[in-house]
Amino acid sequence: MTTRSIIARALLVAALVLLAVAMYFIGKGHTLYLDTHAVTFEGTKHPAPLQVTVQVDNLKPEDLIDNDRVAVSVMGQRHRLTIDQGDGSAPITRQFSIPLAMKEAVVSVTAALAGLSDSELIKSPEAAVEEDFGSAGQFFMMQDTPSDSSSSTEK
Repeated sequence: MTTRSIIARALLVAALVLLAVAMYFIGKGHTLYLDTHAVTFEGTKHPAPLQVTVQVDNLKPEDLIDNDRVAVSVMGQRHRLTIDQGDGSAPITRQFSIPLAMKEAVVSVTAALAGLSDSELIKSPEAAVEEDFGSAGQFFMMQDTPSDSSSSTEK
């Protein structure tokens, strides 16, 4: 094997590795939970919107009411959130990125309307449940454990 063919093969392998990394980031799927619960930030309570239409990227618009949550599936890290409040004002558009490690994320529509930072806009589902229910939220996140079949009774 000549030096020239070794260099050509090394460049081909490097190009394939770069393509694989790029495809990983582009094709990574996420489940976003669009949330309209009230948000408290630095002592200021931002109330939940009564009714909004929310669209992520070019997906189907979702109609949400106050204290509502709906799931959408998206691909990639960067997304555009468009919120129409239905009052004749211009829709609000917000760009955001989902952290790579998150498979699921709660996106606060209320935080987007209030103009809060991305750290307040995007939360993990566990953090959102903790905010909604306090320490009692841990009971909502527990996995169901199978019961012992010998102790179950049928009616």
